[in-house]
Amino acid sequence: MSLFFFSICAAPCVLANAGILDGRHATTYPTYKDRLGKVVYEEQTVVEDGNVMTSRGPGTALCFGLSIVAKLVGKEKAQQIRQAMLLEKVCD
Repeated sequence: MSLFFFSICAAPCVLANAGILDGRHATTYPTYKDRLGKVVYEEQTVVEDGNVMTSRGPGTALCFGLSIVAKLVGKEKAQQIRQAMLLEKVCD
């Protein structure tokens, strides 16, 4: 089984401090972007780079959760959950 790192809000700073995000694309809560060190910062809801997935904050948690489901269980399951939660237009 592969090792994945999922991190949201200010938590990507922990991954950055551990060197896990060095040279990777990632995002964080906007006020923490200067604390990411050697990261290629992207201002997107969810950013995936290999085995690392990051998201911006509380308002992006649903989309982040669906992205995690897609990564771990599959896009079809994530789509089923998206539809059941009426999130088709929110988390595309």
